[in-house]
Amino acid sequence: QYDIQLAESAEEALEIFAELQRDQIEIPLVICDQNMPKMRGDELLIELHARYPKTLKILLTGQAGMDAVVNAVNYANLYRYIAKPWDEIDLGLTVKEALCRYFQDKQLTEQNETLRTVNQELEQLNTSLEQRVAERTAELMEANEHLQQAKEAAEAASRAKSAFLANMSHELRTPLNAILGFTQIMSRDRSVGLEYREYIDIINHSGQHLLKLINDVLEISKIEAGRIKLNESSFDLYRLLDDLEEMLRLKAKEKNLALIFDRATQVPQYIRADEGKLRQVLLNLL
Repeated sequence: QYDIQLAESAEEALEIFAELQRDQIEIPLVICDQNMPKMRGDELLIELHARYPKTLKILLTGQAGMDAVVNAVNYANLYRYIAKPWDEIDLGLTVKEALCRYFQDKQLTEQNETLRTVNQELEQLNTSLEQRVAERTAELMEANEHLQQAKEAAEAASRAKSAFLANMSHELRTPLNAILGFTQIMSRDRSVGLEYREYIDIINHSGQHLLKLINDVLEISKIEAGRIKLNESSFDLYRLLDDLEEMLRLKAKEKNLALIFDRATQVPQYIRADEGKLRQVLLNLL
């Protein structure tokens, strides 16, 4: 997997290194003998370390003194030194171990660089996020202020509406009571024909229903305040349905529609419920 370059002198070794560097070829390991012409092995390794600090160095010592080894260890970051006579198996294992170490360090460096880049991105993201949170907080505070103002305006409008409904209900109830009173008087008049008597009854039933609706309008304020109640009572459901039929028959006739009430046998005649609300619901559905 690797190319091996041989150099018989320190000068040749430096030239080979320079050429490989120009070609951007990676140099994971150099094995250097202590005994070389013009420059000792430890001196060459120190020179190489200054130029290529990541390259691992192995020094093969023969007649080298301890000072040369210490010098290489201290200033060349020596990976290992092997004393002569060299054992082929030991040297081979050392080379394999050194190459594994080199690429593990390289991988670790790349991972650290990736982590550093990720940390920088996270810091930038965190700064951006803090800024966005601050902006969003300011927006929410402003929105809450607007909501508070809208709430106050809505409450004021609701109070005004309740007062308006109360006044209007009173104004409507007064003429309606007069109409209902006259229908009662006319219904007791024996000179009124049967057909017109039926019309008077329809007017009376419709007026009674309208009066109940007006009373229900007053309960709108109670609904908004959460104080609406279910007014349960026992009443005749058949009568309620008959009243609705009479009330709607004229409207259906005006539209050339046939209004047919078909009451199933299982429908009970007397029930317990809120008669006014049930009447309003059925009328709205119809």
